[in-house]
Amino acid sequence: YLPGGSFDHIAIDSRRSARDAAEHLLATGRRSFAFIGARPDASSGPSRFRLDGLRSTLADHGHTLDERLVAATAAHTRDEGRRATELLLDSGVRFDALICAADLLAVGALATLRDRGLTVPGDVALVGWDDSPEGRYTAPPLTSIAHDMPELARRAIEALEQRQLDPDRDPVEIVVGHRLVLRRSTAAG
Repeated sequence: YLPGGSFDHIAIDSRRSARDAAEHLLATGRRSFAFIGARPDASSGPSRFRLDGLRSTLADHGHTLDERLVAATAAHTRDEGRRATELLLDSGVRFDALICAADLLAVGALATLRDRGLTVPGDVALVGWDDSPEGRYTAPPLTSIAHDMPELARRAIEALEQRQLDPDRDPVEIVVGHRLVLRRSTAAG
């Protein structure tokens, strides 16, 4: 995503989806949140918007996000999820909810939490994004934000067709639906 860019952009509402995840976790009694996947070099983009959505939701509920519990990653990979979770745990700042900007980060986080003797969701509830097949097979299965992929594909094809008909038209911003897919990684304690 490039704000003011010259490309069409079709995606979910990352701020709203972060709000959905955070409100679910708050409803299950979680109060101390951590976030993995921040991109410190980016002033926009999905990770940035997800982090903004988390911050604003917590503020709306009278909580703040401790900045020591925000971990940057170079990419959305399992290894980066593992590394970032190790840094969060080594900080000594306790958290009971961990939101990862992508499912692959959450898979790495889950492995680290398990290696450190923490249970999911008992000690830490865990959420990812993308509803990847891999997240369905983790133990416990991963709660995740799912994109409406058929709608995203349909709207992308429509935007491409319109661009071919009128190459000089202004870029469009299209938001497609999402849903929070609840699985055992966020079950209430």
